[in-house]
Amino acid sequence: MEENFYKNLLKSVAEKEKQLAILIDPDKFNISETKPFLKKIPKETTHLFVGGSTVANGETEATVKALKMNGGVNKENLSNENLSAVKEGCQNLKRHIENINIFGVTPIVAINHFLNDSELEIAEIVKFVNKLGTEAILC
Repeated sequence: MEENFYKNLLKSVAEKEKQLAILIDPDKFNISETKPFLKKIPKETTHLFVGGSTVANGETEATVKALKMNGGVNKENLSNENLSAVKEGCQNLKRHIENINIFGVTPIVAINHFLNDSELEIAEIVKFVNKLGTEAILC
């Protein structure tokens, strides 16, 4: 996807162009239904987003922390830098990227950045995402 995706989106909003986005939950989507699903999508669709999650108790975790947890780090140790856990946790991120790619869309990964996230951990995520042909944006 273009590096200017976000700028183009903001421009469309400023110009009051109508847009239609469809959110697909990969946990509830049957991959064998992809072709029939794509045929049903309205022509006006401008974006397909593949994602979906449940947030328990109003808690949302930073991307780095979530990847570390997926990499096997206990909640008590999340504030410690752990590049190997980030690398391991990126496998979960890879699954989401692959799910989005099924629809012929190259995703952009937004990295929710918090002050105690290490620069090396952020760099590891960006490197991993870039190897998959995807852009990562630090938020």
